[in-house]
Amino acid sequence: MDNNAVGDLYLIAENLAQDSSLVPEAEREFDPPLRGVLSEAEFLRQAEVLDKMDIDSYIEAVVASAEDPKRIPAPEVIRRLGDVVSEDRDGPFYAAEVTMDFDGVPRRVGFIAQNRAARSGEWMPEHHLKAANSIVEFANRSIPIVSLMDTPGAAGDEVANKNNQSHCISRLIAEMSNTDVPNLGIVYGLGYSGGAIPLAASNLILSVRDGVFSTIQPKGLASIARRLNLSWQQCAKQVGLSPYELRRQGNIDAIIDYVPGEDVENLRLAIVSGIGHVEEGIKRFVRENPYVLDEYRRSIGRYLNPSERLRKVQASAALKLTKNPTEYLNVFGIAYRYLRYLRVRRRIKATSTQSYGRLSEQELPAGELATRTSRERRETFLRWLQDPDRVIYDDAVSRAWKNYVEKKQTVHDDRGRFMQLIFGERRQNYADARNTLISTVGMYLYRRWKVDAAGNFRSLQSFAKNVEETRRLFRVSELVDPRAVVEAIRRDELLGPVLRQRFTHEGMKLFGDTADKSDTYLREQLASELNMAITEGPLAEATIGSALSAAARNAVNGES
Repeated sequence: MDNNAVGDLYLIAENLAQDSSLVPEAEREFDPPLRGVLSEAEFLRQAEVLDKMDIDSYIEAVVASAEDPKRIPAPEVIRRLGDVVSEDRDGPFYAAEVTMDFDGVPRRVGFIAQNRAARSGEWMPEHHLKAANSIVEFANRSIPIVSLMDTPGAAGDEVANKNNQSHCISRLIAEMSNTDVPNLGIVYGLGYSGGAIPLAASNLILSVRDGVFSTIQPKGLASIARRLNLSWQQCAKQVGLSPYELRRQGNIDAIIDYVPGEDVENLRLAIVSGIGHVEEGIKRFVRENPYVLDEYRRSIGRYLNPSERLRKVQASAALKLTKNPTEYLNVFGIAYRYLRYLRVRRRIKATSTQSYGRLSEQELPAGELATRTSRERRETFLRWLQDPDRVIYDDAVSRAWKNYVEKKQTVHDDRGRFMQLIFGERRQNYADARNTLISTVGMYLYRRWKVDAAGNFRSLQSFAKNVEETRRLFRVSELVDPRAVVEAIRRDELLGPVLRQRFTHEGMKLFGDTADKSDTYLREQLASELNMAITEGPLAEATIGSALSAAARNAVNGES
């Protein structure tokens, strides 16, 4: 037996992965064709639309839907795809065996999914191990496997790490890669980090229209790239999370024309045709590449006459091992593994350090983290300032305030020596009450603001020193007719464009269709947006300053 045979097999895979004539970068023509998926023209058009979006519009269009807590969990959709034979439910883990209609022929399909209804779909170590066991069980009965990814990532808490989470993830990746039946990975919702990577080790990766996928969460990437001043929103757009961008990059194979809540027919068609495509492709590959048959013969030889070294390896192996000849894989099982490896290998792209060095400055985006953080902090503070908390709702603050008011009212009253001895000196009592009020309010605000406390206290100090500025801010109650104010801003040719330029992404929606918005919402949002615009700096900049008189310019800027 050739000891280098196995190594030669994967050297061939390396050559195939790099030769676009043998394995094209993008399979433009699926044979047989996939059904229920978007056309190439459609996904390219959508990708171009996303390219032109600003960062906030991109986040709303791509991420918001996948993160929606009301999104239908994957198990509910799986039950609609056919007749459920059996189910295994354990918190965020879900597995089922479903009989589906394959063009008039009933066939069983094994499903493994992350259930967002429990722990947001976040798996613990035991869930990864259960998934690995389910894969082995399905493979032993030659049932094709479909995995649905919908998770913010694998659990990373103390309990998960204590129970060897990373090892369990690796075990699942190995079982998904090693299985000898066709498997499809479907990005159903969130497909982030170590929670999604194992289920993506598939013969085909598909995604619903509003799924998102990334090997690292955007917020995690922003933490790593903090020195580049990149916000997580900027990281998300730069990497490209949407299925349209992932398809253009070659990281997924097709986009299913389906989102949760729609009729499941396109999802069913994509699964049925996807499994059929993988199986037909395997037949062609085995027919056209005899070295796969050679590898299968060597595999049979190792099974019938294992070496002493192989026996020792198998004795300590955690992966699936065939116990009897009835369950032993056939030549197509070898091909499923091989082409799965080949497809994953094709998706791995490398760049030399020399090339990266030449291109890095051109590709590095301008960071906006500091600007965005400052703006978000200012917006949070102004929202609190325009609608502050009522003192009566907190007993400690209420008592401190009443004590302060009482001591302030009597600070200048005369008090005899005997009364001072009993009740204390009035000025000292007032100073003590003032200090108590400040410390009580300070602790209350610290607990309320939490991570924003440092920035908000600086803003509060600034506003306390400039009382006149606080008087210029709009209160929600002052905007009696918010729709009329929005219309006035829309019609104003001088001040309107400047205000709209300073409005946030949510504020810009006020100039769209607001028929379904309540007056209360419009008042609160408009007050916040106007206050943000006012506090950003003088409104009479060069864009409109030349059209205003000096008196008008001072009035616009709030100056006397």
